[in-house]
Amino acid sequence: MQRNKISSIKTILDILKKYGIQVMGKRKYDHFYHDLNIDKVFVDGLIFEVEYALEKELGDEYIQAVESPISLIRIFLDKATEPMCHDKSYAPPLLFLTDLDFYCPWEEMEPHS
Repeated sequence: MQRNKISSIKTILDILKKYGIQVMGKRKYDHFYHDLNIDKVFVDGLIFEVEYALEKELGDEYIQAVESPISLIRIFLDKATEPMCHDKSYAPPLLFLTDLDFYCPWEEMEPHS
């Protein structure tokens, strides 16, 4: 169990480093939105990448509580759960823009000759 936590922490630290987020000293307490000026979209991407790497899911109620690198680590170690589907053959369907039904004005244009 302890070994699993250590490898999870290393994985999270590697992802934070990839995003350019320092986690040494007092920097681990920097607020993502106020101190680091990171947009919510990037924080959500960071959380998704950690979920994917650890193969764990974080509930929506806990995602809102992620505000700093240290809170990200603590919440993932304490609150993340195994994915609902344990069947390795299951793959969630991919959604492509071509699957969406929206108006495309360029479809009405005639091609240049």
